[in-house]
Amino acid sequence: MGPTERDDRPPEYSAEGMRHLGRRRLIALIAACAVMSGALAGVGSFAAISVIRSETTVGLGPGPSDGRPTTLAASDAIERVASVAVPSVVTVVAGPARSNGAAPSASPATKGRIGSGFVVSAGGLIVTCNHIVAAAAPLVVYLADGRSVPASLVVADVPNDLAVIRIDLAGLVPAVLGDSESVREGQLAIVVGRPPGASSETVAQGIVSGVGRTGSIAGAARGSQQELFGLIQTDAYMDAGLTGGPLLDAGGTVVGVSDSEIAGADGVGFAVPINRARALIAAATR
Repeated sequence: MGPTERDDRPPEYSAEGMRHLGRRRLIALIAACAVMSGALAGVGSFAAISVIRSETTVGLGPGPSDGRPTTLAASDAIERVASVAVPSVVTVVAGPARSNGAAPSASPATKGRIGSGFVVSAGGLIVTCNHIVAAAAPLVVYLADGRSVPASLVVADVPNDLAVIRIDLAGLVPAVLGDSESVREGQLAIVVGRPPGASSETVAQGIVSGVGRTGSIAGAARGSQQELFGLIQTDAYMDAGLTGGPLLDAGGTVVGVSDSEIAGADGVGFAVPINRARALIAAATR
């Protein structure tokens, strides 16, 4: 068609209309992909992370809830958060150190006396769950670099099942604490821990499925129950080895303290909001 010829085609079939149509289809395709990616990113997945020198490798497996694999975008977020959090995460054991320097494996005999924690000051303060350290037994902390160090209880918050312990070691890498008041349903939730006997750290990913929840743990008196309030609920995998470890957001900041001892439905985990631990940490630093 020459430059002086008139284009009598309907507007949607003209050259300009076809260009607009192509752009609209491209925008619609991008939007659809974004929605699909966001939907898949919320699927719970499980990962084991091995840290060797400065290199971090993440092996992804199926999600604990429905077996679907995590998305690439979610796995990238998990790897970034885990690589930052791992140096701050420790194993906490209530019991004497073993002669071989290794942490004991989880067993019925060690139930409730073994779990994780995370460094909150370079000078050796560590947050964990109170039920792990409440027993009248020596405390031992196993660091990410393989060292084992004696620990002592500094202060405890029994109603919130929180405790701060101390090791006589400097130059530690503290975790970055976030604001649990900003936690919202549907956001990414990442649990990191150092289960005793495992060859590497463990990382689990899910979503925040609820805030302000109520749960219960075994009380100090035999057969009694202690209620905890205002908890963060997540579908991220959580077991005794991860208890006391950090619950992190997508930015890598700690928003809660994982606590698998809190009773709930199958597939549901709870964390004590990190803001509850701030006063405890402040008291330990005085």
